[in-house]
Amino acid sequence: DHADANHLLGVIAHQVGDHGAAVELIGKAIRHDPSTAAYHCNLGNALHELDRLDEAAASQRQAIALNPDYSKAHNNLANVLLAQGCSIDAVASYRKALSIVPDDAEIHVNLGTALHELGRLDEAEASYRKALALDPDYARAHTSLGNTLQETGRLEDAAASIKFEGRDLCYHTPNRMTKWRVDSFFTKEPDTIRWISCMTDEEILLDVGANVGMYTIMASVGRGLKVFAFEPESQNYSLLNRNIYLNGVSDLVTAYCAGLSDHSGLDKFYLSNFSLGGSCHAVGESLDFNLIPQQADYVQGCTVYTLDEMIESNAIPVPTHIKIDVDGFEHKVITGMQKTLTKPEVKSVLIELNPHLEEHRGLFQKMEELGYRYFESQAEESRQPDGAFAGIGNVIFYRKGWAAYEDLYGKQKGPVLVKASFNHVMEKIKQAEIISDPTPHFFIENVFPDNFYQNLLTFLPDETSYIPINMTGKTKGHYSPSRSILAFDNESLSKLDGTIRPFWNLMANQLLSPDLIFALVDKFSHWLPEAGAQKEDLAMLHCEAMLIRDIKKYEMGPHTDTHDRVASLFFYLPKDHSLESAGTALYKPLDENFHSDGSRHFSFEDFSEVDRFPFKPNSLIGFVRTDTSYHGVPRFDQGDEVRNTLGYAVKNLKRTR
Repeated sequence: DHADANHLLGVIAHQVGDHGAAVELIGKAIRHDPSTAAYHCNLGNALHELDRLDEAAASQRQAIALNPDYSKAHNNLANVLLAQGCSIDAVASYRKALSIVPDDAEIHVNLGTALHELGRLDEAEASYRKALALDPDYARAHTSLGNTLQETGRLEDAAASIKFEGRDLCYHTPNRMTKWRVDSFFTKEPDTIRWISCMTDEEILLDVGANVGMYTIMASVGRGLKVFAFEPESQNYSLLNRNIYLNGVSDLVTAYCAGLSDHSGLDKFYLSNFSLGGSCHAVGESLDFNLIPQQADYVQGCTVYTLDEMIESNAIPVPTHIKIDVDGFEHKVITGMQKTLTKPEVKSVLIELNPHLEEHRGLFQKMEELGYRYFESQAEESRQPDGAFAGIGNVIFYRKGWAAYEDLYGKQKGPVLVKASFNHVMEKIKQAEIISDPTPHFFIENVFPDNFYQNLLTFLPDETSYIPINMTGKTKGHYSPSRSILAFDNESLSKLDGTIRPFWNLMANQLLSPDLIFALVDKFSHWLPEAGAQKEDLAMLHCEAMLIRDIKKYEMGPHTDTHDRVASLFFYLPKDHSLESAGTALYKPLDENFHSDGSRHFSFEDFSEVDRFPFKPNSLIGFVRTDTSYHGVPRFDQGDEVRNTLGYAVKNLKRTR
């Protein structure tokens, strides 16, 4: 019953996510010693995580009463007030905290967030800039400042950050193209991320066509590699160096304002567009990525070299890995590095290949003759399925013996063709029979190809990758603490183990694409007003996906979902048939006049169960949100079994009642 011991145990419980235990333990400490401000402050933090905001605010105020100069309590009280929607009061509390510790960068960012909520964007900007003056590497401050500058239309100083293997990768985002490159980082080229994740800090990467440095920064900051980056376009080269400086990796990265090709000398560089982050430019003649003549937007001078010449002159060392992305001219770069590719130090070469070009088709044989091989599944998954770049994709050629890369593919137990598997899913949805009572829904078995489903189960993350849903801010306290989720967003996916991250990046790329949105809206078109306008106004439709992990004692009362929900899918992912009774159930209220706006979950006693979907392996349920779409999960209480589900929802952000 020692107060300090109970307090310490409570803090540990809070840190590992057991906030209920934290409240109990710190409460014991306070009963023995109610005069220690830190106890009340940490109790308030645990209560905040449980969404018990009034109690959390009271605890922080008690801490302040005991120690008026306790800056953490003032900051934490402001956090609670902000969560309660009391932004003006939150600003006052943050300012009080800063009057005590004026050099705390985190509190300056928190103050900026509150000011942003109030629409006081100039003051928010000043707070973020103050935080960066105190801590120039503070990723959250860069991202918050970037978002504010974008809202005010002043993009020149904007920046954004993403997490990769626990490290912050920061990028300047002075226009929409550079911001898009950050936002699409984990879904645009997941094979490139998979490839770089296999590298070690003892290796050297050559980035040919580095653009603004998306992968240069990832390799240097995220993996500790030494990188030599080549980018001849003047604006991109400038921003590439700004990103190197922003991330503090000038000791690891050397950037050259030059191109690599099949010859050396001065040349002309034809730009398809004169903008930061632009691409599809050409050395020597104005051609597009299909090597078809095009009108250049601007022509600049540039210097080009062959890699062989640079290696022979000792200008740069022999690289371990080479990335080549030069929009159709990859074959010329390869021609200029024939000697280098024979050197044993080179383990792999990633080349963006266009199968429409004879020059590119010949590179497969050329690389094989040089002793390189590739995985057909990797090449297939990388190809763009449609659009202007249809068929184009990265092919990773590697030398036998690069164990990290070979082991990664060995663990995949054969080709994991995510795109092909989702075509199978789309066809299954198209053919599914809709049952209209009590709400439009369908149930599909064998939704994925069998081999793919077995592979998917091997890629399920362990429990440490999930976050209790009550800690995510996505709920208002009516979810069981027995449910944890892994959201399909950049930050969450970046924390996954490197051996499974590429697979879930590919899954996210498919799930979050417009194709699945359109398929669901088409399927339920009879019940959805969005059906007629879906492709004319895609911006109104938004989708989200997450892996869901339910353990013993989980239950979810009947509810309809909020009004902005359009439709939902739940992919059931059990390993066998032992949990068939644990599926989602459909309900009708006992009171025929009962109506809900979807914001609450209700008691099972007030509803009758109409149907229950069997929780079978490789099955899918789908339903549209209506005023009668009451669904829930009866208490799940079957030993130590885990209920794994992949959830997907389409929302209309413009829906009104």
